Amino acid sequence: MSDFLVKFRPAQYFPGKDSYVGYYVVNPFTNKMVRKKIKLNHIANARERKRYALRLAFEVNVKLYDGWNPFIEESNANSKKLSDAVALFLDDKSKSIRPDSFRCYKSYGKIFLEWCRSTRMSDEYCFSFDKIHATRLLESMENKGVSNKSYNNYLSFFFTLFAYFTERGWCAKNPFDGIKHKRVDEKRRMTISSDDRKAIVDYFERHNLHGYVVMMRLCFQCLIRPKEMLMLRLSDINVDNGIITIRADVAKNHHQREVALPKDLIEYFKQFSNKNQRLFAFSSGYVPGSKMLCSRDSGRTWSIMRDDLKFPKEYQFYSLKDSGITEMLEKGVPAKFVKELADHHSLEMTEKYTHRSNAKRIMEETNIDF
Repeated sequence: MSDFLVKFRPAQYFPGKDSYVGYYVVNPFTNKMVRKKIKLNHIANARERKRYALRLAFEVNVKLYDGWNPFIEESNANSKKLSDAVALFLDDKSKSIRPDSFRCYKSYGKIFLEWCRSTRMSDEYCFSFDKIHATRLLESMENKGVSNKSYNNYLSFFFTLFAYFTERGWCAKNPFDGIKHKRVDEKRRMTISSDDRKAIVDYFERHNLHGYVVMMRLCFQCLIRPKEMLMLRLSDINVDNGIITIRADVAKNHHQREVALPKDLIEYFKQFSNKNQRLFAFSSGYVPGSKMLCSRDSGRTWSIMRDDLKFPKEYQFYSLKDSGITEMLEKGVPAKFVKELADHHSLEMTEKYTHRSNAKRIMEETNIDF
């Protein structure tokens, strides 16, 4: 039900020379209260006019209390209720984004609808959600104690959601436009030394998780992102040419690329040449299977190893890619080649690792006594 104390003032009969039923209602496109008049001078008999006016006022009020708004009806506005609009958004996105990204969208959408229900907004139209609502929604995220990174993720989702609504004419403007992201410190990841990498490999070999070691090497030597790796199918791995194809629908940057495999990894994948090539390269047990491995499961495996070996939390699986980039640059591999292999947006991103390598080299070359 609409909040009638804010959305409208009830209809009533105003007799006189210009008899009419009048009421005030908020124009949702301007957010201003506007008077509406239904003139009754066409009814000559005063008693009939009054009887009709009272019945009309009653019927208008029933509709107003039920959420009806004449501006929507008159303009035949192409709008949607928030709950319906979110469902349409998620259905559309499920067909165009990666499964892991869609899981995040679905989770954020659920949180948004829960907030709408708690504030009686779920049955409101998209254009009713304004800057004040956007601010209050984000404040509720802060009150939950989410990190700045999570806050920014929520903000990005809400902006994308309402950009979708705006493109379809369901609201006039994006209420999240102009709201700034919070400052987030750089990702806390450490490069992993050669000795520690060997200890990690030994750990997984002892636990017969050879496929996990292959995943580590694809990240370190081939600079393939963990999520891209989990979506690889055996058909993406050409053992004859020693090439892995990262398809556009798998790649983070949506650009297909080809990555060369080290010789021993080519031999590893050859053992699966006779299997169904539609199988995911890494499934349960980190061997080929029909079900895509969840990133949470692979992350949990890494966390258990890290705790067992008492390595710092800054040692993350993605640190293997950082370590591979850093070591390639230290060995003199041109930054432009590393950029292509790492699938970086720009050379500037790759050169951040060059600066890190140079800093170490400068200290070695300019070591002076205190």
